[in-house]
Amino acid sequence: MAKSSFKKFVVTIANASLLSDLELQREQELAEARAIQIGMLPQGALRTADAAICYSFHPFHEVVGDFLDFFTLTDGAIGIYLGDVTGKRLPAELYAALAVGTLRGVHKTGAPPSSVSKGEFFGIESVLEVCESSRENSPEEILQQLTEAVVSYSCGRPQQDDRTAAISRYIGK
Repeated sequence: MAKSSFKKFVVTIANASLLSDLELQREQELAEARAIQIGMLPQGALRTADAAICYSFHPFHEVVGDFLDFFTLTDGAIGIYLGDVTGKRLPAELYAALAVGTLRGVHKTGAPPSSVSKGEFFGIESVLEVCESSRENSPEEILQQLTEAVVSYSCGRPQQDDRTAAISRYIGK
């Protein structure tokens, strides 16, 4: 009986060690995925003679399916894309990475985030209201006000999805 208990003890220790190794490997893989995802984001705001664009990115999980990029094309036009891949976590992040890579390759060659307990979304009307009331502010200030409005609208409820937004302003003549 003592020999059987000792064997069970040894197996339990081995299983715990294996589980710990697997958890460490998962954390390392998630850290790599986060680094890839951060590398996919624009490196700060874009400012040209005619426009200014900034963004905000608040992931819900360790890795997310939202993607965003903006850039100046060779003819001076500005391109922007913002998307949300269906699904969650690592598979969604991988699809987002594929989408960003594909879209970046193309341009180089030429559910709403917050809902209240009633189930109502922040909605485009609310976005337009914030933008209209902030129209004289910089894109960064508008983005900050929009982020604050979404958080306020959520009534303290935990974030349920990724929050990614971009604000652009036409400055041209």
